[in-house]
Amino acid sequence: MTKKKSLKGHDAGKKDSSPFVPQREKFGHDFKIRQRDDLTERQKEFLKLALDKDTKVIFLTGPAGTSKAQPLDSLILTPDGWRKMGDILPGSMVYSNDGIPTKVLSVHPQGVKDVYTVEFSDGTNTECTLDHLWHTQTYNDRTHKLSRNHKVRTKMPKDGSVKTTQEILDTLISAEKKSSPNHSIPITAPVIFSEKSHIIDSYNMGALLGDGCFKVTPSFTNIDTYILERFKSMLPKGLYLSNSNDSIDYRIVTETAGVGCNPYKNELKRMELWGRYSYEKFIPHEYLFDSVEHRIALLQGLLDTDGHASSNCAIFSSTSICLINDVRFLVESLGGIGFISQTIGKYKQNGIIKETRISYRLSIRLPNNICPFSLPRKIEKLSQRTKYLPIRYIKNISFVGRKECQCILIENDSHLYLTNNFIVTHNTFLSVLVGLELIQSHRISDMIYVRSVVESSDQKMGFLPGDMNEKVAPYMTPLLDKLDEFLDKGTIDKLLKEERITSKPIGFLRGLNWNARFIIADEAQNLTSKELITLMTRIGEFSKLFICGDSMQSDINGKSGFVDITKMFDSAAAREQGIHVFEFTEVDIVRSALVRFIVKTVNENSRYLTHKI
Repeated sequence: MTKKKSLKGHDAGKKDSSPFVPQREKFGHDFKIRQRDDLTERQKEFLKLALDKDTKVIFLTGPAGTSKAQPLDSLILTPDGWRKMGDILPGSMVYSNDGIPTKVLSVHPQGVKDVYTVEFSDGTNTECTLDHLWHTQTYNDRTHKLSRNHKVRTKMPKDGSVKTTQEILDTLISAEKKSSPNHSIPITAPVIFSEKSHIIDSYNMGALLGDGCFKVTPSFTNIDTYILERFKSMLPKGLYLSNSNDSIDYRIVTETAGVGCNPYKNELKRMELWGRYSYEKFIPHEYLFDSVEHRIALLQGLLDTDGHASSNCAIFSSTSICLINDVRFLVESLGGIGFISQTIGKYKQNGIIKETRISYRLSIRLPNNICPFSLPRKIEKLSQRTKYLPIRYIKNISFVGRKECQCILIENDSHLYLTNNFIVTHNTFLSVLVGLELIQSHRISDMIYVRSVVESSDQKMGFLPGDMNEKVAPYMTPLLDKLDEFLDKGTIDKLLKEERITSKPIGFLRGLNWNARFIIADEAQNLTSKELITLMTRIGEFSKLFICGDSMQSDINGKSGFVDITKMFDSAAAREQGIHVFEFTEVDIVRSALVRFIVKTVNENSRYLTHKI
């Protein structure tokens, strides 16, 4: 973001000749607002209207906070494995980009939308809408340099910023380096799954999937002393490796003979690996969703046996596409990326040229602190990388079709969550720029954030745990997230300490009257007609109210009054009173004679109300 002049109303320089109204003193600290340099013309039009002194109310009828949606069949990573977006509910746990589970605060259906496939440089892809949000670095961000002493330019990459899919599509190729993808996304930290216990050790499972045979008696073929010794050390008591005639084939047998007494064979049967050929192998679910330590051991068992090292990456080979995809999952869950390629060999039999099975190769790049090998001679061949670290570039964006979509708000401060192939994607909320401008210019004293504290406001707050502040705190998260974009931490702390930014449950507004306040009513599609009218009639002098809602996202089973009330006040008479309907952003409001107009309008137009007050 770059600094710009503060956005003020056209009347900001005029002397205030308004009559005295009892109100709280204005915020006494100067502060700077980081201005967005990517506002659209429509957003600028909204800001001009919102900051106008004569504007009292704006109903925002567009998608709440831009609709950052993904199709219902998109895969989202949870502690229980992959779940479809359509199955995610408020309270569900999903993974953020720090590899730690985080709670879903709210879920918002988006209806049927145009959906696009976003393709990445490693061959992975995911689907989303054009207004879905991503955190990306551009080519300029990645190659940014700082001058020192006017001589030396030191590379100092920028963190990047949040962009819509449409914005990425418009700047897909770097203007500076024409052949290069412009945008890259962050790679997840190693994902923290709960630790599992196994009869077959994680390293041994990897080694068996690489060099094992699951017929008659479990067996293992290898000549490397290091691998054999590590494999033996991880066998449970009563099992040992047996070979005859100095062969390189080792059978995993028990000390006492008996039908059904070999625990390795029993486990392979339970996991449905027994009897499978090499091209049918896969990694059992319980090994994929295990602790970081166990997953690294599993990967090392696989690559010590069926992998090899090059200077730039490790490579795993198999004739099983299921196993290749599972190893890719393993790598991606550890913060790496994998590129899949394939070859088909040929051989001659009885004078006839035949093709071999497809051989798949997975080229692996991991962070330097995670080694895919434990075998010393392979570790020596794998160089520490200063270049070619794991990174995903956005390669292409193309239209798929129309699908049912929804978006989620998560508790993690980054608001980045993991979708299929551990792709890091974003969600966020509507800007509070107008409220900050009003506080900064001393036109209001403070900002109040209002919304229902439960999915349906007909429920009681008593069902939520904690005192009033604890009940409301999770619902302040979208507002606090946007404050971080515009203010430094010190300013935010001062505003919160002096209670210049507070929250109010919709059910606790009766009897209140707000003078010189800025009120944001969020998720207004979850408010009834009665609640919206209660909210509007709290307006005092010099106050503004933004009523933000999306009729397609209502969670209160047809009881929403948002559409009815919006239609009621979408008229020339309302606009003369300073009440506007703006399609796509936020809303504000004021009291006094205006309240009389609101009540009069409601009484005269009650026919618009689907649910009577």
